[in-house]
Amino acid sequence: MKAKEQWIEETLGSLDGIRGAKASSALVSNLESMTEMPGFGSCTLRPALYWPAAAALALLLAMNILVFTNYHRSTGQPKEPTEILAEDYLSYLGPIKL
Repeated sequence: MKAKEQWIEETLGSLDGIRGAKASSALVSNLESMTEMPGFGSCTLRPALYWPAAAALALLLAMNILVFTNYHRSTGQPKEPTEILAEDYLSYLGPIKL
């Protein structure tokens, strides 16, 4: 076990002399100018897009609810993957008994 522990200590110790990279002055000035822009850091939606976005979310929610309720109403219980394969993908072969 001593060799393994020594290897772990050497690996952890290999990061001791590493220093962080310095950012160039151009990068720093770009970042500082970006934070001075109005609305930076906040996601804003134009007022013209409120209703289409709300309609899309409502439609997505309604479709999920519809599919979920119809799936559980028609099957009662989730089917096994082999039953789904036999009924849906191999239906052109005729009746299949599992």
